[in-house]
Amino acid sequence: QISGVSPELTYRWNRERLVQTAMQLQVEGTLTLRPLITQVLPFAEAAEAFRLCDEEPERTIQVVLDCSA
Repeated sequence: QISGVSPELTYRWNRERLVQTAMQLQVEGTLTLRPLITQVLPFAEAAEAFRLCDEEPERTIQVVLDCSA
């Protein structure tokens, strides 16, 4: 997740450029984000996902909610 741009870099980067660059690097395979996903839970367990983020941050980097089930 990209949250913002440091004030001293805003002359070169804005949020849109950051997002576009991150997406392009991921498409090219330069930026691999899958290792950051620590849990995948069905959407029905969304409350558990939030609990993990709140109460177990030492083992939770990114939780993906699977809406396909």
